[in-house]
Parts: sequence; C-alpha cells; structure tokens
Amino acid sequence: MSIYEPAEPEEQKFSAWVNPTTNVVTVDAYVGPGVVRSPTNRVRYKWAAGETKVVPAELDTAIHQLDDRGTIIGGLAPQLVKVGSQHVVAPALDVNEQRRKAAIKSAEIALVSKKAAEEALVVASANMAVADSVKDSKAMLEEKQTLEEAAARLQAAAAAEIAARDAIPPPAGAIEVEATVPPTSKQPPKGKM
Repeated sequence: MSIYEPAEPEEQKFSAWVNPTTNVVTVDAYVGPGVVRSPTNRVRYKWAAGETKVVPAELDTAIHQLDDRGTIIGGLAPQLVKVGSQHVVAPALDVNEQRRKAAIKSAEIALVSKKAAEEALVVASANMAVADSVKDSKAMLEEKQTLEEAAARLQAAAAAEIAARDAIPPPAGAIEVEATVPPTSKQPPKGKM
C-alpha cells in the first residue's frame, strides 16, 4: 500500500447511555477534528426521562469526566449512566445524596427545636407548681398560658421532626420492606376460663 492510496475508513464505535432521572437531559457536544467550536460541528442529543440513546463513543469523555479511580467528577451530563459500566458519582455531583444530607440536617434542626420545647415545658411546669403553692391567681393564669404555649411548641416541633425524618430518602440501592402485623386472637387461652 502506498501513501497515495486511500486508507479504509475506521469503523465508528458507539456507546449506549441511559437517563435514569425524571428530567430531560440535553448534551451539546462538538465533534470532528481539533477543538474548533463552530455551529457546523455541534451536535445536540436529548434524553427523555428513562430513555436510552446510542451516541458515538468519541463523546464518552465529554459526557463523563472520570478521576483515576473511575469516579465521575464532571462532564456534560454526569447524571447519565453508560450501559455496561459502573456508575460511581462524586458526592458533590450526586443529587440524591445532596437531598438526603439536606433532609438529615432538617431532621436534626427539628430535633433540637423539640428538645428546646421540652425544656420550656419543664420550666413552665415548675413555675406552675410555684404559682400553685403561692395561690397567686394572676401568676397561675400567666404560667398556665406559658405551659399551654410550651406544649403547643412541643407538639409542633414533634410534628416537624416526624415530617423531616419521613423526608429523608433511603440511601441509593436500599430496598423498602413493608412490615405486616398478624391479627391478634380474641379467644382466651384454652383451659383458662
């Protein structure tokens, strides 16, 4: 073969990518020789939620930027999953992990509020006891109102804690199991009547 004979074109390779999110993901990439960005060498790919698309393999490094360990640390669409590869995302890019951390922080704040409300309830109860012993009706009314307010704050804080705890998503890969309780028997044990 001489240098003047045309070479056979190389076979183009492709990669399949899945969009596991509930949003449309768009990738604008530039293809072709060099790094010249112009409208003539720009391509746009869109994935609907749950959709799989096959794109030229030359876009793999643009879609995911990996560190030495293969962890996704950037790219045009780090949320996409390449079919047949391990999908490990850096915590800073993992949306689910960020939501989970925010929910945990919210639950911690609700717990602190609940504890403060419980302490206020204890103080109000103690002050109520003092007011009872003095039989000062005005002080008793004020302490009763303070006690009712503290109880209302405690109830609100407990509800906020439950809501915040329920908002914490399970870790990635967790399996939810629904527990069932068997019905209790209403019949007395045999021999004991």
